[in-house]
Amino acid sequence: HDTFFNIVGGLKIDESETCIDLALVTALLSSLNDFVIPRTTCIMGELSLNGDVRPIDSGVPRVKEAAQHGFTEIYIPYRNYHKSMEGLGADIKAVKTIHELIELIK
Repeated sequence: HDTFFNIVGGLKIDESETCIDLALVTALLSSLNDFVIPRTTCIMGELSLNGDVRPIDSGVPRVKEAAQHGFTEIYIPYRNYHKSMEGLGADIKAVKTIHELIELIK
C-alpha cells in the first residue's frame, strides 16, 4: 500500500530531507494504535524499510535546537548520540529501531 502525507501549508521540507521519516511513521502508528505522542516530544531520524533507524546529518545541532525550542523528550538515532547532548534540559533517547521507539513512547 502507498501512503501519502499532506504537510501543513507554509511548512517547507526539502524532498531530500530524510530526518522526518521516523516522526511521520510514529505519528501514523500512534493514530492506528491509539496512543498519544506528547507535544513536548521531538522525534528525528531516517527509517529503513526493515524498521532500522538510520543516522541523520547534523544530529548534535538539531538536538540542541529542539531543546532550545522547549522539547523535553527527544528521540534520535542511536548512532547520532553524542555526550555534548547531555545537560540540555531534555531527555535524549537514542533508538536503533522503530519497534524500540514505539515501546519507549507508549
